[in-house]
Amino acid sequence: MTVDAFLDKGVVLSYCFLVDPAVEECRRSISAEGKQPYATEHVERVFERKRDEILERQRSGVLSHCRTLRAKYSDMLSKENVSELRAGIDRYENDAWRYLEDYYEGKPGGAVTDVDRELRGLAHQSE
Repeated sequence: MTVDAFLDKGVVLSYCFLVDPAVEECRRSISAEGKQPYATEHVERVFERKRDEILERQRSGVLSHCRTLRAKYSDMLSKENVSELRAGIDRYENDAWRYLEDYYEGKPGGAVTDVDRELRGLAHQSE
């Protein structure tokens, strides 16, 4: 029976078995706080480069949505406005669509300035 698995890009690269005498070392390596285990340093460099690109696209998606929000609404958002905003999120064009949909889920409305500030905070959290 496996205890932990080492994954890279969704592909299982190795397993730690209870009978393995190095199981504790494997477990420490896999679960090391603040350290991502990679197959090679090249994979780590590719991940870091892509991670920054992906974060930038998502940040841009949130900020683009903020511009749409301010252009369309000026004062208060009703529950219907929130539904319109959520329905208008383009899953194909906006890389941040999941964050935006989750943000608006169950939101009753509110001041446009508050929503804009919260969304901008979300965009800048990933810096």
